[in-house]
Amino acid sequence: MKILHVASSLFDKGGIEKSVISLSIGLRERGHDVSIAAPQGSWIQEQAQTENIDILPIAVRRQYDFSRAVPFSRLFSQHRYDIVNTHFSPDYIVPALAARLSGQPHWVMTRYHVKPWRGTKRWLYEKGLGYSKIIAVSHAVRNALLEGGMAGEFVDVVYGGVPSQLQPKIALRTELGLSSACILVGIVSRIAPEKGHRLLLEAMRHVDQNIVCLIVGEGADLLKMQQFVRENGIEERVRFLGWRTDSGAVIAGLDIVVQPSLWEEACSLSIMEAMALGKPLIVTKSGGNQELVEHEHSGLVVSKTNIGELVESINLLARDSDLRCCYGDAARLRQQQFFTLEAMSEDTERIYQQLLAQ
Repeated sequence: MKILHVASSLFDKGGIEKSVISLSIGLRERGHDVSIAAPQGSWIQEQAQTENIDILPIAVRRQYDFSRAVPFSRLFSQHRYDIVNTHFSPDYIVPALAARLSGQPHWVMTRYHVKPWRGTKRWLYEKGLGYSKIIAVSHAVRNALLEGGMAGEFVDVVYGGVPSQLQPKIALRTELGLSSACILVGIVSRIAPEKGHRLLLEAMRHVDQNIVCLIVGEGADLLKMQQFVRENGIEERVRFLGWRTDSGAVIAGLDIVVQPSLWEEACSLSIMEAMALGKPLIVTKSGGNQELVEHEHSGLVVSKTNIGELVESINLLARDSDLRCCYGDAARLRQQQFFTLEAMSEDTERIYQQLLAQ
């Protein structure tokens, strides 16, 4: 198959960007001709070039950026793709319209958000633009679309995936000047209100004193979170590490990974990465989180706003190394069974082939 992924990312290295690259590599390894349309100078473009994936510097800046219709139409007049797959919300309209008007056989949308579409928007994607299929990255995403009125046969689920391999540990405690007796709890995420950093920091006021929290990432709420830490006198037990290119190695050095999201997560790659590294997880009841982490088997699932429940869960795992190992081993096995790059590529390929067979 000849496949084009349209990925007008925001010059970021987030979960969707990683998924586009991983999926492109996986489909290429399965024998397909894969290209990516992405912004000039974006992380996706740089990564695609590193992986020798054909990159087309074409992107839209916003959802109704009709100024990009001509470049996409010109691209589609020169190339016939078996599948055009859009990934970001800004990509859902203009590239799909250009694909339809130029006679491309199938255009597919991958949906990464737990949010229903109703009325006009539902009609636009299903009938107006004529998408062949929507791929939801979790059942939480699919259920939201069905709640909005999408037909069940129109939406299939393909989970994301991460490499099933171990990262080399780094000497985190030595780097940060921490005792070997510390229990390291961490979150790897952009720092934004919906990601729940404030909930975790509230919990840090009440957990055992030997627990140290590492916050990896940057974002709009960084200064607020730093101020909260100072005002509550927990500077010695909370460390902000900023953006790390070795985030996988940082996760490998943690004892417990926490993802306290307050919004509806679709299918968190950071959770999958922690699972692949055999880390016990504490996650909130948020969207697809409960599809990834089995409560009291591969981790603990807590309420979104119950600080006491989060404190109790952190202390439980911090005090019991055997339980941490048990949950971590189960998490790694679950990732290897369900959330691999190979499974993501194979399931996506199956959907593409079904469309072509029609």
